[in-house]
Amino acid sequence: MSPFFLLQLVGPAVALHVGETLAAAFPDRFAVSPKLRALVAAGKTAVYRPDLTIDESVAALLVKR
Repeated sequence: MSPFFLLQLVGPAVALHVGETLAAAFPDRFAVSPKLRALVAAGKTAVYRPDLTIDESVAALLVKR
């Protein structure tokens, strides 16, 4: 299972919460992804569309800057 498919199952907000919890408990081992924060801040609830293509607005948020 790809990380993005798992993200699709739990949702970005849940993934962010888990990441923040792990980073708070084990800061030397875990970090919170700024791009995941951007997904949640943008109100995105999924990476893929129902036809399993990547949502272009999500792809734009994930572009390396």
